[in-house]
Amino acid sequence: MQAVPAVQLAAASAMPGAAVQAAAVPAAAMPLRDVLADFVKTKACVHAADDDVYIRFLVSPLACARVRPRAPACARQRAPANVRTADMPRAQEKQAAVSNEMAVGQLASVRVVTELVQQIVGDLERLSICGLAKLYAMCEFVRMRDSPVFETQDRWTLCGVSGCPTSECVVLGVYSEWSVDISYLHFFRMLWIVFHVDHIEHSKFMHYIESRPCNEKIIDSLKLLQLDSEYTPESHYDTYLTAFHYVHNTLSDTVDTYAGRCSTAGPLNI
Repeated sequence: MQAVPAVQLAAASAMPGAAVQAAAVPAAAMPLRDVLADFVKTKACVHAADDDVYIRFLVSPLACARVRPRAPACARQRAPANVRTADMPRAQEKQAAVSNEMAVGQLASVRVVTELVQQIVGDLERLSICGLAKLYAMCEFVRMRDSPVFETQDRWTLCGVSGCPTSECVVLGVYSEWSVDISYLHFFRMLWIVFHVDHIEHSKFMHYIESRPCNEKIIDSLKLLQLDSEYTPESHYDTYLTAFHYVHNTLSDTVDTYAGRCSTAGPLNI
């Protein structure tokens, strides 16, 4: 069984701040970092409360709207049953239709990030189409995981990606059926981030809410969050930008290299 040829998962450059692909974001659009900033704040709004509170915030973000106070921290472990986050996109669309600038920006940021994620989905599908089925299965396993923490082992084995011997490996698979060299751990972590941005932002927002005074109104928390530069440090945006750029370039380089090898030497038995 031959090794997968020149899979460059650890070789692609990670350039913080670079665009994933020129076509992914229109030239006239704002820089991707600013789009991500809007996206982060949008997700905070969506996770905050029901659509009634959200619309109040959109319509009058600087007004002191009268909304119910939040429950004590011990009672805020889970969102209340009447929270309807599924209605938030509808609320955004309604406000965007009447030219609410904030709603328009929020919808645009969600659209751009969704397109970037779908671009990575397309990159993964190319792996499967070109014959890298095992690597595709590994990536799908990482994509579906709830946690970015991977088991590592110090033992000699063959890397499931490169086919080379390795003394330190990352264990992947529902039944721990794959072992890959530790050098690929960075790629798999970046891949996990790409598909879990919403999960990360939800966890971050819930932590923020738990840190606020119990008697503070939800809408007041949202207003403060919009002005809080510490809510999402610059390094956080760097991580997102790097993840999208690194994963896209790595998968593209991998497919192109593999396809080039196969076109000159014929298909490999992997």
